[in-house]
Formats: sequence, structure tokens, C-alpha cells
Amino acid sequence: MKNVEGFIRSAQNILIQGERKTGKTSLVFEALRRLKKHYVVYVDLLEVKSSDDLCKRIIKAVISTERQSGVAEKLFKSLSRLRPTHSIDPITGQPSVSLDASVKLQPDSIESILDMIGAINKRKAIVVVFEKIISFLGLR
Repeated sequence: MKNVEGFIRSAQNILIQGERKTGKTSLVFEALRRLKKHYVVYVDLLEVKSSDDLCKRIIKAVISTERQSGVAEKLFKSLSRLRPTHSIDPITGQPSVSLDASVKLQPDSIESILDMIGAINKRKAIVVVFEKIISFLGLR
């Protein structure tokens, strides 16, 4: 736990790898909970199949984090070409963000999205958590 906290404090990249259901995500979120002053951008990469999917997942995660921290309007303006909309899920009552499906992002969009996160990070400490479950069927 202390190692993970240390990596986060020093803004180091970290890869946590292991079998499913062994507590990797819980470890990261517990370390972040202890650090308190960091905003978390959580990006679930499950079933991402293209650079467009990846960019939109990252953007939605950033928008969600920014909305919670109170500066969503500025972010929405900077992403206006993607036509983001926010609404309340009628079933859960939770806020949700969607991006116009007709806007396609290219692989080079990833760099500008990461630059946007870097600009936000200059104002407050942000930790980006990319989570991906990889399973290999039939291999032992």
C-alpha cells in the first residue's frame, strides 16, 4: 500500500498486474482514498475496440471527474466539437455523460486528450486509472 501511495505522490506510472478478483482495483482506490487530495479519472477499457472508443471513454471519464469537482462548464466548452450532453439516468438517478456518436475521433486525438488532462493536472492533482480485464480463453 505504501509503495502505491508513494508512486501516486511522485506522479509515477504504475502497472498493477495479477489474476482476476485479487484486489488490484481495491488496492489502488484505497491508496487514493488515503491521499484524499487527488481527483481520480477512472477509465474502464473493457471492450474498447478502436481509438475512437478509447478517446470517448477517456473524455467521458474526465467530464465525470470534472463535474464532480465543479469545473465542468469550462471542460464542456473545450470539448464542444464533440457535442457532449449530460443528463440524469431515469433509473439510477445518477448523472450521465454522452458524446455525439457521429463525431469520430482519430488515433492522434489521444495526444490532445492527454494534453487536456495535463492542463487540468496543473490546477489540481489528478490520477488517471486505466482498468482493463484481459482474459485468454483456452490457453493454459
